[in-house]
Order: sequence, then C-alpha cells, then structure tokens
Amino acid sequence: MRKKLDRKWVWLILVVVGLVVFANSLPNNFVWDDEEQVVNNTLVHSLKNLPYFFSGSTFNTGGASGLSGMYYKPLMTVAFATMHGLFGPRAMGFHAVQIGLHILNAILVYLFFKELYGRLSFKKNKISTQLTSWLALLGAVVFLIHPLNVETVVYVSSMQDILFFLFGIGATLVMMKKEVKFKWLFAVFGGLLFSLLSKETGIVWVVFIPIVAWILQRSFWKKWSLVVSGVSFTVYAFLRFAVAGVGLEKHGLSPITQMSFTERLWSVPKIVVYYLQNYLWPNKLAISQHWVVKGASWKAVSWNEFYLPLLIVFLVGMGLLWVGWKLWQNSNEWRRVFGVFFILFCLGMGIHLQIFPLDMTVADRWFYLPQLGLWGMVSLLFLRWGSQVCFGWKRKVLVGLVGLVLVALSIRSMVRNRNWRDGLTLYSHDIKIAVDSFDLENNFGVELYRVGRKEEAKVHFTRSTELADHWWTNWSNLGVIIEEEGDLETAAVYYQRAIDNGQYFLAFQNLARVKALRNPEAAIVFIKDSLELLPYNAELYKWWAVAEYELENKDAALQILQRSFELAPSQKTAQLYWLMDQGEELEF
Repeated sequence: MRKKLDRKWVWLILVVVGLVVFANSLPNNFVWDDEEQVVNNTLVHSLKNLPYFFSGSTFNTGGASGLSGMYYKPLMTVAFATMHGLFGPRAMGFHAVQIGLHILNAILVYLFFKELYGRLSFKKNKISTQLTSWLALLGAVVFLIHPLNVETVVYVSSMQDILFFLFGIGATLVMMKKEVKFKWLFAVFGGLLFSLLSKETGIVWVVFIPIVAWILQRSFWKKWSLVVSGVSFTVYAFLRFAVAGVGLEKHGLSPITQMSFTERLWSVPKIVVYYLQNYLWPNKLAISQHWVVKGASWKAVSWNEFYLPLLIVFLVGMGLLWVGWKLWQNSNEWRRVFGVFFILFCLGMGIHLQIFPLDMTVADRWFYLPQLGLWGMVSLLFLRWGSQVCFGWKRKVLVGLVGLVLVALSIRSMVRNRNWRDGLTLYSHDIKIAVDSFDLENNFGVELYRVGRKEEAKVHFTRSTELADHWWTNWSNLGVIIEEEGDLETAAVYYQRAIDNGQYFLAFQNLARVKALRNPEAAIVFIKDSLELLPYNAELYKWWAVAEYELENKDAALQILQRSFELAPSQKTAQLYWLMDQGEELEF
C-alpha cells in the first residue's frame, strides 16, 4: 500500500468515475418541477431579470409579477438563468453542469474527510495512517456514485441541493484550514450566505461551523465563527423577509403538513429507517412520497409502521453511542473527530425529520448532507479496530468486496438515471412505490394525456382529486379531460374549484377559454377581473380577444390580441391575428 495517495490521482479518479456513472443521464429531459421552474418560467430565461430573483420565490406565476412560491432560493434561479443563457432550453446543458458540480462536491468531500482523518493519532497501528487517504477517497466515491444521490444530480430543480452543499462545505473547509488569516472571515461569510441563498437547509452549515470550531478547539474561529454565522443569517433574513417578503408558511398540501407536531412525531422512526435502509440497500427509490404513520395512541400504531422502526433507530443509536464512547476513551483527537461527524449527522437529519413540516415525508435528495456524518462515524470504527484486515489475504478479500459494492452501487445509479429520462418513464416507475401520492397521480396523468392515453389520464386525475381535493392543479387537469369530452359545464365547475383552491393560473386560462366560447360577454368580465391578478398572462389576453371578436368587436379584438403577442410571441397567435384581420370564422 502506498504511503501517500497523490492528490492529482484522486481528482482524476473522481472525475472519471462521476462521468462514467452519470453520462447516461445527459440525454434526460426536464421533468417534474423543472417545467414550472425552468421551461415555462420566462423570468429565468434571461439574466436581465436578476432583480426579480432576489425579490420573490422560484416558480412561474403564469402572468403575475415576479416569482411565486414559499421558498427563497435566489442563487438557484440565478444558476438557471445563467445556464439558460448558455444552453438555451436544452436540458443536456443543465445536466452537464449539475454533474460537474456534483463531482466538485465529491472532491470537497474527500478533502473534508482527509482533513478530519488527519487529526487522528495512530500510536500502535502505523498502517492506519496510510489508510486514511484511501478511506477518504472511498467515502468520496461512495458519495459520488450512491443511488440515493441520483435525484440530487439528475433532477434539474435539485440544483438547490448541489449549491447549498457546495458553498457550505467550502466554508467549512476554509474554517478548518491550519493557516489562520483574517481574510478567511469573508470567505466563510460568503460561503454561508450563498448556502442560505441556495436553499433554506443552509442553516445547517450556519449552526455547524461554530460548533465545529468549538469541538476542534480552533481558538480564532471560536471567537469569530459565531459573528460570521450571525451576520450571514442576518443578511439572509433581511433579503428574504424585508426585500422579497417570503415568509415561513408551511406547504399545507401533503398529509404530513396537515398534521400537528405531536402527530408528525409518529412518523419520525420510519423516516429515519427509510434513509438508513436505502443507504445500505437502495432498492426502493421514488419521488413524491407522502406516506405518514397515523396513531392516536401507543396502542393504535402497528408494529411494522412504528415499533419496528423505533427499535431499529434505538439499536442504531445505541451502536453509534457505543462507538462514540469507545473513541472517547481513546484520545482527545478521536472523540473530537467523532463529535464533528455526529453533530453533522444529527443536524442534517434533524432538519428533515418533520419537526418543521416539509412538502413531502421523505425525499432522496434530503440525505445528500447527512450521509457525510453517517459515513464518518462508521469509518472511524473501521480505522480504530479494522486495520487488522489490511494484511495478507484479508486485504485482498476486503478490496474485492469493496470493489463489488462500488460496481453494484454504480450500476444501480445508472439504472435509476434512466428512470429520470422523461416524465412518463419516471412517474410510471415511481407510482408503483409511492402509492397514494396525490401529486404523482396527477403528474402521471399529465404525461399520459400528452401521449394520447386520455382515458388512463382521467383515472389518475380523478384519483388525485380523491387524495387531495384541496389542491388546484388536479382539478384543473381533470377539467381539461371533461371539457374535451364535451361537458363544458362540469369542466367550468372544476376550473372554478381550482381557482378557489389556489388561484391557479392555468385554471384561469382554461375557464377563460370555456367562457369565451360559451358566453363571450361573461368571459370579458371574468378575464378583466383575472388580469388584476395576472396582468402579464398572454393566454388571458388571447381569449379576451376571441370574446371581443365573437361579439363582432374586430378592432378591439385585434388590439387586445396584439398585447397577447407582445407578452408571448408565437406563430399560433400570429395566425389567429391574421384570421381575425381577414374576418374569418375561428375554430377551436
């Protein structure tokens, strides 16, 4: 075994492995929230709209000013606008950037592990000193290729997770540098602020860095890290609450968000087990998981849903505490490094355990950060007591087993990459795992509708409304099916329900269409009122023009349609303008 692993070989290995594992995701299309955050979100199609990115959320508003939503992630929208400027509406460019950033994160993970392992002392096991570089590389490779991270890497709208991790671990590495310079304060401040502006989960790094400074006895940073963290959070809070006006409202759609704090606690053990199980055996990966554990009392919950997961969490927790206790008895360096990994795991997991209700019960991308802490604690166990397997035939067996595991994880990731190639493929696969998912049912229905399988789409839209009658998107989509069946009256009722539930911009457009074709005078009144909320919605102007034309107000119709074309130039609108100008009969 080489005494020192050359750093340039580490970079080369991580780059090559990352490209090999994720190359088959490059042809993937935009899927899921990518449509409303990138494809149809015209504001992120130009960096000229930069001020809007810091003054709103992330989603397409359908004609309202600014960006809508309950999240504040301006750096993600900046990234989208930058990539759209470079690659246009082609998904491959977005995927290439995301893969590159993930590989960069893996390199930083290697440096993170290497830095912490380097603090350990090996008085008796000289080979353990040699192992640290290889173990750090192994940890970085597992992080790089693990199937649980596929969602983070190939899902464009998960750019937020890539970025918040990148800036946060970068700031941590700066803080851990042996060399202390006052200018590093600005680097850590920038890293923490950019992490927060990428995703709210950046708060983990804000809390983590002062704790690490205390654990590792970094005298300079013990004094300044709290100041840097506090200032970065204050700037972020000012931008979010004062400038953008984005509060802390809960999602309110998924079942977990409709529960009280005590009701959510029943699901915590099963949530922890989900991540641990899929980290060790990633066979059931799916998006949009909304399962919950319901129980009014200790007797009302089942063994498999609560008590078995609770037992597993207890045993794992006791095992980690036992490891920590043994390392605590070893030396100051060992217990400090273990403490860093333990705190990182607890903070990373804690923020995703529904203490604060999230928009799903679990999501694969939420384990992107906590896995570092888990790997770190387990690796310390190996470094302390497993070095005896690094001699003779035992080492060959160990290397062979590790190689097989890495190959298996790589193949599983490549298979999962292909699940994400388009919406129809992803949803048809994941709906078998994430059962009773209201938004997955709706999204699957959309993809079925797009390929002409409308009867099947209707079944899934209906199922979505049964699971979440308080939502808006599913009612609007079901209305489209009903409208195409010729029942305009029922379709109008469904569109109105979508509007009442959430003022959904597509429902406004759909209802405007129905009214324009059935009752032009009522349509004009409705559209004028709707434009108060959606002043830049080109579709509303188009149907207003149609209603005016049906009432034989040709000049007004042409003038209004011109406004629609200015907002969203298209060949269809230009053709419609020509038909109106020629006095032709319109057909829809």
